[in-house]
Amino acid sequence: MNSIEVEVTDLDQLGGLLAGLFGEGANRLDRVNFGLQDPTAATDEARCRAIAEGALLAAPYADAAGVSLGDLMPVSESGGGGYRALEAEPVMREAMATSAPQYEVPGAPGKIIINASISMVFAITD
Repeated sequence: MNSIEVEVTDLDQLGGLLAGLFGEGANRLDRVNFGLQDPTAATDEARCRAIAEGALLAAPYADAAGVSLGDLMPVSESGGGGYRALEAEPVMREAMATSAPQYEVPGAPGKIIINASISMVFAITD
C-alpha cells in the first residue's frame, strides 16, 4: 500500500485534483482536512472574545454573592487555544463514479471552529 499527503492552498483546484487522483487509479481517500494557513490572528481574536465573555459572566456571580468585582488577577489559558480542522470522511472508489476524471468532486462551504479556553480570577471588593 502506498500513500501520499498533498497540501492544497487553492481550494478551487481541489475538486479537479481529487477527481484526477481517482481517475489515475487511486482507490482510497483516507481524509481531507481543511485548516488555516496561519491561525494566529483568528486564535488571538478567540482569546480576546473569551476574556470579554468571562468578564461578562463574572458579574452576575458577584451580584448573587453580594460583592463587587475588583481587578482582574491571573489569567491562564487551558489547551493552548487554536482551532479544530474540519475533516471529511474516508471515501472509497466505489462511492465515486467510474468516470471520475470527467467530473470534479463537489466541495461545500463550511466553517472552521476556533476556540480559546480562558480561566480568569477577579479580586473581590465589598
